[in-house]
Amino acid sequence: MIRQFFLQNESRLHWAAWGLTALFHSLLLVFLIRFWLLPAAQEIPIQTLHVGFFTTDTPHINQKGPVTSPLGSPTPQALSPPKKILTAAESQKTIRTESTKNVSVTVPGETVGASVVSSISPVYPKAALNQEMTGTVIVRVYLDEQGMLLKTVLRESSGHEILDNAFIRAIVNMYRFSPAKNQGTLVEGTLDLSYTFSLNP
Repeated sequence: MIRQFFLQNESRLHWAAWGLTALFHSLLLVFLIRFWLLPAAQEIPIQTLHVGFFTTDTPHINQKGPVTSPLGSPTPQALSPPKKILTAAESQKTIRTESTKNVSVTVPGETVGASVVSSISPVYPKAALNQEMTGTVIVRVYLDEQGMLLKTVLRESSGHEILDNAFIRAIVNMYRFSPAKNQGTLVEGTLDLSYTFSLNP
């Protein structure tokens, strides 16, 4: 009877046995993963890779003190010449031309006033010579940042218009100027110039 049962249900029993085998292997695989592979993976230490950059031992240019040469001997450094300290008398300059007195005096320190670079004395007007006209003329000149003449203003007359105009014409045509400076920057400036017309040599 039992044999007959097996013979009749051989195919079903075969599939049932195959299913139990597959279930057993699945349970075995889950057991191995859960209790053996996962703990082993958690115990593996993670190593950190450190990347280093190697540089050559080159001395810095801006380092303080003497620079050491590759042979180990210090390289001598050039000594800068000591700065000359100007006295108050040296820092003040008054440029004078023949028969012309520069009334303006430069201020010592960082501010430098405008000055005369070159000049030619005015021509004594023939009519003034014939009439023996004399006198001192004072004219203020206004200069731009390049030392170019902007305008002239008569500050003090000689008493004779012909002499005043002769000096102003000489300033316009025969004078060259250096501009004023304020802390190293070229600026506009003024300058008072005087000239004495005299019959005495």
